Amino acid sequence: VIMGIWSVYLVYLTSRKWFNYYAAVLIAATMAVSQFAILYSQIARPYSAGLFFVLLTLYGWNGFVFLEKSQKPKFLSLVFFILGMILSIYNHYFSFLMVAIIGISGLFMVSKANRKMYILCGIAALVVFLPHLKITIKQFSAGGLGWLAAPDSDYFKLYLKYMFNQSKWYLLIILILALVAAIKLPYKMPENKLKWLALLWFSIPLLLAYFYSVYITPVLQHSILIFSYPFFLFFIFSLTPNNQKNVFVLVPI
Repeated sequence: VIMGIWSVYLVYLTSRKWFNYYAAVLIAATMAVSQFAILYSQIARPYSAGLFFVLLTLYGWNGFVFLEKSQKPKFLSLVFFILGMILSIYNHYFSFLMVAIIGISGLFMVSKANRKMYILCGIAALVVFLPHLKITIKQFSAGGLGWLAAPDSDYFKLYLKYMFNQSKWYLLIILILALVAAIKLPYKMPENKLKWLALLWFSIPLLLAYFYSVYITPVLQHSILIFSYPFFLFFIFSLTPNNQKNVFVLVPI
């Protein structure tokens, strides 16, 4: 429960860093009333914890990416980045996948001056994982979960509905909020490419899990996608302008 609550705050901090205050408020508020996040914050399984660990990794990752060329990452950024990766890797294979995607993405975004330190952080996390490697190999050789069926072709539609509280009206309201925000964009607002990165981070685990489940062995469940779920909200609200006027935001539950 505590990790679920802190995940909302970490989502707010990162989305504010990536976009602006108003986008961050909409993203955090939407996640705070999400059945997806709330459900797995009440169940003693690795999903809410994994979401927190992934977002902790991302918080440290921000400390590398959002630096001037001459700046060095702060000590706490290093700690959160390494610790978040280690905990994500040990938590679940899909939280492992998510921090791997984040880590590889950062290689193309970190300044050359900090790239060596960035790579060393990744190596440190992988070294700590080595004692688990034999267990991982044995688990992967088991050939999937056994009891789980392969997803149907309408899985993407079902998952979209699930992310938005099983309600097409709730989804419609969220999209209208995002559309209204986008309409108020200043003329020729600078392009923020991070929204496409968020969409990519959301899509890769979903597509990998789906096609792996269809063509190799079933592993796809809603729960394993919680680690990438917030990035879809990032994408939806990424066009929210940094409007300095007082605003009142009503988030339907």
